[in-house]
Amino acid sequence: MKKLLSILLAGLMLAGCGRATDSGTAEEVAKEAEEIKEQVEESVSEEGLNAFFETLQKNAGVNSQFKILTPSGAPALSMIPAMLGADVTVVDGADPLQAALVNPTPEYDMIVAPSNLGMKLAAAGKTPYKMLGILTWGNLYIVGEKGTANDASAWENVASFGQESVTGKVFASVYGEDLNLDDVTWYNSTAEAAAALIAGDAKVAMLAEPNATATIAKAKENGIDLEIIDDVQARYAGATGLGFPQAALFVNEEVYNEKKDEIDGMFKLLTMFSTDIHNLSAEEIGQLVDLAGGAEKFGVPNSKIVGQVWDRLNINVVRASDYEDRLQDYGKLFGIEDVSGTILK
Repeated sequence: MKKLLSILLAGLMLAGCGRATDSGTAEEVAKEAEEIKEQVEESVSEEGLNAFFETLQKNAGVNSQFKILTPSGAPALSMIPAMLGADVTVVDGADPLQAALVNPTPEYDMIVAPSNLGMKLAAAGKTPYKMLGILTWGNLYIVGEKGTANDASAWENVASFGQESVTGKVFASVYGEDLNLDDVTWYNSTAEAAAALIAGDAKVAMLAEPNATATIAKAKENGIDLEIIDDVQARYAGATGLGFPQAALFVNEEVYNEKKDEIDGMFKLLTMFSTDIHNLSAEEIGQLVDLAGGAEKFGVPNSKIVGQVWDRLNINVVRASDYEDRLQDYGKLFGIEDVSGTILK
């Protein structure tokens, strides 16, 4: 695997220099890229990953024409393939995303944003961006002292975060019948809720991965035994097996109409990545995150933890038009009566 990762790193370096070369150097880069592809084919035994890296290399030049904005955390991690070639900016919080979505002179070709935010603006005709695909399906978990029951009616001193945002709405939807929501202490972020749990100001808290796992490890250092006691996505989804459509890829409709084939190609790559990455070990996923920019770039505690909790990030890239019914039900939580006009078909 070390050989494979070094090959990927070389590919990333070539993609970064490829845009600033003359024709002669470009030919050399293309030749080196072909050699890299051959090495990948030799060093990767899994058929899915073989196809993934081949497509990754092939699409590097195509991706370079796009400018993308994404929030940190799981949504940014879902965009790792686009880091090869495309101009990707990672930001914290929803404010920069909303500003970009309503900018009268759009700066970005694509914006990763909370599904409800993008759909609400699109439904009101306030943005030229429409949803191409769902990227993440929720990474929220309930953390409490070991042995705490997953019966919400028995919880005391409960902390959560983002009362008026997606996380708060989903929390209320899932636990509102068993908890008095007026007694819940609301924080602005998962980090603040985690701090309350470690300080003893809360006994139970809803946290987002990978912060949940990092909090459990930090608490253990302080002699506190915590564990994940409930999966918010499983509660929300029931028998469907899916969580809630948390983050989505919104594309400027004009750009999509002009470059549909190229954008669909990139989206196919994201889809392939979200499936094929499960063939990697936790250690290998952590190394991949380091190569793609590192923990700081993605806004996560560290790359090693990302590998450990990847499955709980619920990154599953799908076409939005295939899940319109789910999006319609989800939109109702935010007062969106009809989502059909917010989705690229």
